Amino acid sequence: MTGPPGPGLHSGGMVSSASRSPVDSSPVVSSPVDRASAGTAWRVGLVGALTVGVAYGMGRYAYGLTLPSVRNELDLPSWVAGTVAGGTFAGFLLALLVLGPLTHRRGPRAPVLLGTLLGALGAATVALSPAVGPLAAGAVATGASAGLVWAPFSDLVERLAPEGLRPTLLSVVTTGTSGGLVLLGGSAAVLPTAQWRGVWIATSLLSVLALVLVRWWVPALAPGDASAPETRWTDLRAVRAPVLYALPYLGGVVVWFSYASAAVRDRDLPASLGAALYVVVGVCGLAGLLTGRLVGRWGPVRVGAAALLSLALALGLLAAPLGGPVPVVASAVVAGPGYMAGSALLAVWAARQVPRRSGRAFVMTLVSGSVASVLAPPAVAAVVPRVGLPTALSGVAGLLAVSALVMLLLPRQGTASADPSGASDLEELPSVGESGVGAGQPRHHP
Repeated sequence: MTGPPGPGLHSGGMVSSASRSPVDSSPVVSSPVDRASAGTAWRVGLVGALTVGVAYGMGRYAYGLTLPSVRNELDLPSWVAGTVAGGTFAGFLLALLVLGPLTHRRGPRAPVLLGTLLGALGAATVALSPAVGPLAAGAVATGASAGLVWAPFSDLVERLAPEGLRPTLLSVVTTGTSGGLVLLGGSAAVLPTAQWRGVWIATSLLSVLALVLVRWWVPALAPGDASAPETRWTDLRAVRAPVLYALPYLGGVVVWFSYASAAVRDRDLPASLGAALYVVVGVCGLAGLLTGRLVGRWGPVRVGAAALLSLALALGLLAAPLGGPVPVVASAVVAGPGYMAGSALLAVWAARQVPRRSGRAFVMTLVSGSVASVLAPPAVAAVVPRVGLPTALSGVAGLLAVSALVMLLLPRQGTASADPSGASDLEELPSVGESGVGAGQPRHHP
């Protein structure tokens, strides 16, 4: 028996109750591509912004922000605290590996529901934990939540939004992280230092809110696009540019967040400034809303290079041999746009390269960046005792600047008629399954 179409979908869409998930029992829309109204697409995008903001902006960074207070109360040795931090990244990476099969079987909404549920339970477990065991389990679950909820919105936007609206909505979804950072930093600044559990309770409650909104406002689409070919090696070739870009970008991001608080401490500044930095990054990161428009005007290569240079400057300011709060606050101001525009670019660039499997393409870029996220902090920590934190951060800044320069100097298609958008050979690899583009034929920007 058929049920009503999903919210905002055209009534002509076929609905089947055959495919159901333990976390998503709604009837699913079985047509391969379901174009909804612009209003429904915007609603999905805004729910995605809230969901990603809570899971990524709050859940992913709450552990690092509250760690000093957690260590004091639970008497955690440094190696235990570091192991739990590594576990959060491992949970994120494991979630990315599970995401593909789950989406393929249950559709893109199911992993989002599972992710928000994990986020709510994980954050509540941390908030109530009396010892390191429950703390570690909850932190890892919260990290996995971030890995499950982000990429599926690429599929949802691809299948629901009109083509011209997709880059804007992908930017909106990703920039939700800015709102999450503002809420995280604001709650930490308002609550007394000893009340770190309140930060996790707030994260858990907002995860429940996201779960409810996803359940009621995001359509349950059928698994996959039946007309799109399966993922092939050529998919990886098509997204090798954003995959390679993700390595220095996410490596630089995690280094900045790992050592911004250390820069505050080394300058003998108030501990509350550490929480305020998250708010500054979140507010300035709202510039990421413009990412889709900037990519359309300048091309992803130039936008990516600008994001890397922004992060390089932010790390350089943290390393600057100047006292007082000005260099640290200036670093957060510069890091915000680079962080959020760079994150939105990962989704927009992947969708441009493999438009009919944008979710899978996005996961490839996130897996690549997650490897860098896991390796970068230990690498920096290994050299800090020898050269000092300012020199180590300056070295990372130099690597990001060199990566940006390499992106800009990659050979362009053609000679005299170089693409004005700044597209490189890597960017111009054909999108697999894109009609009218054969293997080895570059796509041309308008």
